[in-house]
Amino acid sequence: MPNNVNDVIKRLKECIEQSGLSYEQLEKKTGISRSTIQRYANGITSKIPIDAIKTIAEALGVKAEYIMGWDDTPPTTEDTIVKLLKAQYNLNEQDVKFVMDYIKLAPAEREALRTAIEAIKKIKDAD
Repeated sequence: MPNNVNDVIKRLKECIEQSGLSYEQLEKKTGISRSTIQRYANGITSKIPIDAIKTIAEALGVKAEYIMGWDDTPPTTEDTIVKLLKAQYNLNEQDVKFVMDYIKLAPAEREALRTAIEAIKKIKDAD
């Protein structure tokens, strides 16, 4: 469990990197400037407000408690993906389930689904 600010910074940076979001995307999602987020993640600013941690954690799809070290259970990839889908794209449960099912398909199955979707789009556009 993190017991100092360096551990919190390390977890914050790790969560940002694992999210795949850029600092610019985080800025848009959180309202916190990208330079401020970068200073937090790189340890330049050691006093990070708890509400900033909470806001950034929500945008990353992780628990603030994990970043702070109050909960040692790291977010699972699936949990993170689901939270990001809901936050980023405002998907409902049914749409999230569809995306998660798609992710679990084999490459050939994904290609078949993409082909089917393209065929449906062509039929719809022809109407």
